[in-house]
Formats: sequence, C-alpha cells, structure tokens
Amino acid sequence: MISLELFIAGTAANSSKALNNLKRALADLEIQVELAVVDVLHEPKRAWESGVLVTPMLVRRTPAPTQMLLGSMDDVTQVAAFIGATT
Repeated sequence: MISLELFIAGTAANSSKALNNLKRALADLEIQVELAVVDVLHEPKRAWESGVLVTPMLVRRTPAPTQMLLGSMDDVTQVAAFIGATT
C-alpha cells in the first residue's frame, strides 16, 4: 500500500491546486493509496515533526524510503514517478 501525506496551508491557492491536481492524478493512475491531507495551519506540530517547512508538499511514507515532493502536483507523470506508479 502506498501511504501519502499532502501538507497544505488552508485554502491558499497553491494548496487547493495541489490537492485537486493530486486527486485527479491518483484517479487517472487508478491505484490504491492511503492519502492524509494535513492542514499546517491547524496542525503545525505535525508539519514540524515531519520536517515540512513549505507547502504544498507531498510526503510518501511507504514504500520506503520516505520522500518529499514540493509544488502544485500539476505534472501527472512526475507525481506517478514520485509515488512509484506508471502513467
């Protein structure tokens, strides 16, 4: 199972764009993932403990190793490669 966390900053434009793009990419890829969306404005400690200082940031927890991808997630090919899927 692929485990992802998307760290966003409330309803900021880039955060909303990243969330929408990621959901679209995951639907296009037709793969099973566990996705947690973390709003750093509501959970700053969780972001800090995860090493997230900038948003939007996608963190892949599993499969190991943990990796981070920064940005709006608008490149489906890049997102697929990051999470270990193929387009």
